[in-house]
Amino acid sequence: MSTFDRIVSGFGSFLIIVGSLGCASVGSDVESNQDSDLSDGATATSDTGTTERELSDTSDDVKPEDTITEPAQDIQMESDTPEIEAPQQDTQAPGKYKGGWPENPKKDTIPDPGWADEVGVGKTLPHYIAMDQHGDMVDLYDFAGTGKLIVLDVGTWYCKPCKGMASYFSTGDPSSMDDYPWWNESYEIVKTLVDNGDIHWITVLYSLGTPVYDDVLKWEEAFPSKDIPVLADSDLQLKEYLQVKAMPHIAILDSDMKFLLWSVNGPTQGMKYLVEFAKGL
Repeated sequence: MSTFDRIVSGFGSFLIIVGSLGCASVGSDVESNQDSDLSDGATATSDTGTTERELSDTSDDVKPEDTITEPAQDIQMESDTPEIEAPQQDTQAPGKYKGGWPENPKKDTIPDPGWADEVGVGKTLPHYIAMDQHGDMVDLYDFAGTGKLIVLDVGTWYCKPCKGMASYFSTGDPSSMDDYPWWNESYEIVKTLVDNGDIHWITVLYSLGTPVYDDVLKWEEAFPSKDIPVLADSDLQLKEYLQVKAMPHIAILDSDMKFLLWSVNGPTQGMKYLVEFAKGL
């Protein structure tokens, strides 16, 4: 091989080496660019199986919190559930009862025996609160401390003599009681006691069927009286405590909420007690 041929051959080898180095550099740049892309963002598989690109934590122009919009404070949310209109209750004292019932500022001093205590003469009535015909939650202890007898008249809408007596107290017509042999003309003085405010007569209704408050409203409509609260014994609490078996059921308490008379045998004993009480006035 001549000197010229050796020079040409060497120059060709040089070009081959340079070409190889150039390919390696290009491959390195491509690989570097791929790594750079992954540093700016990554892919993640969502719950639906699709692939979506996540924003980089280092991105300056996109912030995840900007996508969360808080509702304006003055926007009122409305429910699809129909609203049940409950009777309005006036809870402000004094004069909190629409019916004008008394209020006892010392009622918290009355020792509450609780509902586990057995009923009986000399026992204190447990603390009892129920809704009246005006929609007020009435505390029976508010009737204590007035110096007057408290008469509990427990009945139900389906009790005909109960409605007869309520009709008499409402209208003053004694013929409402003509159909009931236990009624005595001497009992008419009891209406006078109620009308004059000499006693607190409180009617308490219970029901085993229809909602009892519906009965209270019907009772007030049929036998209106400005003097007699009509309470709904919704949980049968008072009915069961008094062991009501015959109606009208009459129980009588003194001004300290202690039982003066209690019986399961109907109204006769209670009415006779009130007649004797009236004689002493």
